[in-house]
Amino acid sequence: METIKIANRSDKRLLKISQKDWYKIGISGRWLKIAEPINIDGKMYDEINGELVEVPDPSNNSSEIQTEKKITIDIYKPSITFIEGELYQDGAGQYKVLAIDGDNLTVLYIDGRFSGQTKQYSSLSRAKIIHNEQVRQNQLNKMTDVGFTGSGDFLELGYLAKNGTVIAQIPTSQQKWFEEMYTRLTNGDNATNYKGGLYTISKDETKFGLQLRIKFPEPDDMYLSKMEFKNLNVNRTASGLEINDTNYVKSLLKMGFKLGNNEINIPAILNNVPKDKLSDFNLGTTI
Repeated sequence: METIKIANRSDKRLLKISQKDWYKIGISGRWLKIAEPINIDGKMYDEINGELVEVPDPSNNSSEIQTEKKITIDIYKPSITFIEGELYQDGAGQYKVLAIDGDNLTVLYIDGRFSGQTKQYSSLSRAKIIHNEQVRQNQLNKMTDVGFTGSGDFLELGYLAKNGTVIAQIPTSQQKWFEEMYTRLTNGDNATNYKGGLYTISKDETKFGLQLRIKFPEPDDMYLSKMEFKNLNVNRTASGLEINDTNYVKSLLKMGFKLGNNEINIPAILNNVPKDKLSDFNLGTTI
């Protein structure tokens, strides 16, 4: 039986058999498309019911039945149809499809680090990037509201409104999503107005993912003991305390907080404080 060779490409081992189902083998991180049994590290595998399963070697004449060994995989099925003249997005920026030749695309970047440059890609590689971006955005959009309900919650909200500073660190691939989300949650505020120390964008995708944080000075113990901060880890830094939690800060934005110091935003935040919690919130602003 002919052994199918696996080639290195972009630090992942890819096998190109057809233009459809891709399989990622969890134990090795290799992307494979399975069209027939393949040889991996001296053992034969085939796709059976959505799983990559060890199977008998067809070149072995032995009638002995071998035990199936399953490997966990993720299935990726491209569902993107590229159209000439349409705009698409990847981590480098927005691009326009100029021409389609079989499985190859000629694109022109209209912004980002390749702005004005023409590139050629396989349609499958672009489809996989778009698919991964859609999965990531769906996950981010499902971030939960932590829910502020108790007296201690609104005591801490008042304290953070008076003393806290909201900071965002965003990788380039998540910039567009974050800025749109921020504008929506803050009823029209523009995150780009805070670029610099309060809003930074990293080109290094491996250094950190999306980070939303709030920094604040440490209050007296008698008040700090009443602030639960949703049982999150509160980190002590050289300048005070810090909460690094996207869901928590996203919930603050929904309450009326914005990037930077929020003392100026207290009137807007008060509009979202229940009447029976106003005294707790106002006490927090005096600490």
